[in-house]
Amino acid sequence: GQPGIMPLLWSMVAGLPVIVDGSPATDLIVRDGRSGLINQQKDINSVCRHLLALLEDQGLAQSIGQSASSRAKGLCAPQRFVERVHEIYQSFEVSTVPSSSAAAAS
Repeated sequence: GQPGIMPLLWSMVAGLPVIVDGSPATDLIVRDGRSGLINQQKDINSVCRHLLALLEDQGLAQSIGQSASSRAKGLCAPQRFVERVHEIYQSFEVSTVPSSSAAAAS
């Protein structure tokens, strides 16, 4: 199974360049080549290429780490969370709730 998303977010907030397997969850969080590197699932050659790229290019590692930190902080910010919950609630159609007198009559 795949580990939880929280360790990924913690690593990103800390400014670490992350390498993850592609999945619906990680694809929403990590922007490939910008805030992390995404592998094809179960592709050890992809993992090795990404590790070597980060080890050989410290500028790339630092750039990805800084972008990862900014992205994770933006995704986890309390204000952003509240805005997203509000957007979700607004997306639902509001139905009318019967008044107490109408409910009592039935």
